[in-house]
Amino acid sequence: MFRLLDHGRRLTGATTAYWRDFLPKRRSFTKEVLSMTGTAHLEETTRARMIVALKAARGAAC
Repeated sequence: MFRLLDHGRRLTGATTAYWRDFLPKRRSFTKEVLSMTGTAHLEETTRARMIVALKAARGAAC
């Protein structure tokens, strides 16, 4: 929904076609960021929180 608003569109733009296009992109982005956490210079507690959040986001995208 925020993506629509960020692009100056209305929430009524959240059609089936929109979600069909957006969700695979979101899954790909989340997967890519999740893979980056393994090599990022982070404290372990920060890394763990990021991984939990990204996995939750991945689950919400399904």
